[in-house]
Amino acid sequence: MPVSGMLISAPETEYKPLLDRDRTLADVKEHLQPWLRLIRDITSYGTNLIPRCMVSSDRKLADAIILATLLRQAVAMLDGIEILLSNGAVYASNLQMRALFEASVYIDWIQLSDTEIRAAYYYVHNLRRMRTWARRSQPDSPEWQEFRSVVNDFGISVRDEVRGIPKYTESSISA
Repeated sequence: MPVSGMLISAPETEYKPLLDRDRTLADVKEHLQPWLRLIRDITSYGTNLIPRCMVSSDRKLADAIILATLLRQAVAMLDGIEILLSNGAVYASNLQMRALFEASVYIDWIQLSDTEIRAAYYYVHNLRRMRTWARRSQPDSPEWQEFRSVVNDFGISVRDEVRGIPKYTESSISA
């Protein structure tokens, strides 16, 4: 690639005291391999456990929330942790660890007592959150007005295409 087409005219290597990819990968290979194999085994077990549990469950709302949503999320985050750690992205794996922790907290909270009621609370909360985001794309809704004022404060323009509203032109109408 010619130098004129590069974003940074003189590419730099990472600053080793802050980011030493080679050393991080070597440390991961030296110290974390048994743990990475364990995470991979647990992930594989979890992917098989979810359908087995769903088949043997009562298939109530709590079962769907705990097994099909939260446990699946936990298994996916565990898989992400293993992939990131295996590739030396130790700090980046913290995001997946946080999401895994949050899923476990929700599972514990739902199972603590009144499981069906708490599963319904979790489900309704997510439906309301999705509805709020959907209404933020609807012109003239209170949610859109509030959202627009926030993004305008940051100097972000939200065009109709971004909100999912097709832009009609003369040629698209006549086609």
